[in-house]
Amino acid sequence: MRIIELFDEANIVLNNEESELFEFLNVHKTVTKRDLSPRQLYLIDSLVNKNLVIRKKINGNLAYSISSRI
Repeated sequence: MRIIELFDEANIVLNNEESELFEFLNVHKTVTKRDLSPRQLYLIDSLVNKNLVIRKKINGNLAYSISSRI
């Protein structure tokens, strides 16, 4: 379990799988949808819903990166 502290909001709790994926994104900066497994896609949607990850379209492909507010 990991807790991420944000300046403008309450603490956000991540489970172990979300935390591992968040660290993976932190290292790789940007990851495309095709680079992720179905389970990772489910987890990354959870991180998007928690406003920790940004989903954007780059050259017709979905890409994920860590939010600038972190």
